[in-house]
Amino acid sequence: MTRTAETSHVGTIPRTVVDRFFDGAPAVQHRQELLRDFDHPDLLARYVKENQLVRIAHGYYAKSTRWQELSKERRHRELAKAVSRQLPHMQFSHSTAAILMGLPWLDPIPTRLHVVVGSQSNNRSTASIMRHRIDLDPRPVRVDGVRTTSPTRTVFDIACNSSFANGLACADAALKRRILSVSTLQKLVTEESTRAGIAKARLVARLVDARAESPGESFCRALIYELGFVMPELQYKFWDGDVSRDRGDFCWPKQRVWLEFDGVQKYKAAEFRNGRKVEDVVFDEKVREDRIRALGFTPIRLIWSQLYDPHFVAKELTRRGIPRRRLTADRSLT
Repeated sequence: MTRTAETSHVGTIPRTVVDRFFDGAPAVQHRQELLRDFDHPDLLARYVKENQLVRIAHGYYAKSTRWQELSKERRHRELAKAVSRQLPHMQFSHSTAAILMGLPWLDPIPTRLHVVVGSQSNNRSTASIMRHRIDLDPRPVRVDGVRTTSPTRTVFDIACNSSFANGLACADAALKRRILSVSTLQKLVTEESTRAGIAKARLVARLVDARAESPGESFCRALIYELGFVMPELQYKFWDGDVSRDRGDFCWPKQRVWLEFDGVQKYKAAEFRNGRKVEDVVFDEKVREDRIRALGFTPIRLIWSQLYDPHFVAKELTRRGIPRRRLTADRSLT
């Protein structure tokens, strides 16, 4: 018997089930992919009991050590890919489609995969799959071999069903990547005017902006709107005479206030440093702030954790003199 061989109830097999999760193999596999004709059906249960495998969903398994290393987003993606191999015509949607497309996700990662099955379908949801009884997308796409709703439909579904901030972050990112256009999103919003959550989708279609540089900026912008304040200008350029050296994430020019989200922390990231040392980046950011202050602008700085405290954000904006806008029918996001 070789080192990796194992004796089952039906004799010797050349490779253990666990070894079938070799490097490069799918992280999640269905029992039909794992078991060979000569494998005993109790093998998977035994490996789960020994904590070598973990049961992800009915019929789907992963190697325990590898599963623990994966992020929640990666786990969701790998399960979707495994299910797709067994059910290739299934149309994944909502959060699952967004995660497969690499769009940002601010809400908690769902524990179930999301699919659309058609408005007339009798298929029910299960512990691992949420089936939405809404029309299938007539123009689905494939992402990593997985059939999903189109980017436009995905953003629309998310805008209707998730938080406003999450919907806006997905829309901003999709627009920035040029896999979404404002016109196609607005067209879908018009066509689906009776859909539950349409008020949020309509607002997302109105406020989506490719200039948002991060999901955090989208979150911040959504919060400013929900708190009822006048919306700022994005990526505002500060001019000193005929020279523009700096720009800010958000600005209210009339109030001479600019807002930086995740300021110094953002500029510490490798993509912003351009090879500079962190201490040099911090110093340069201080010099930049002084230049903008010298033009008569007052800064507001917010970080991720503060966005989860709307009262704090509202207090900061009010303290800096940012006015409230006149509320319209869009005040309700439900």
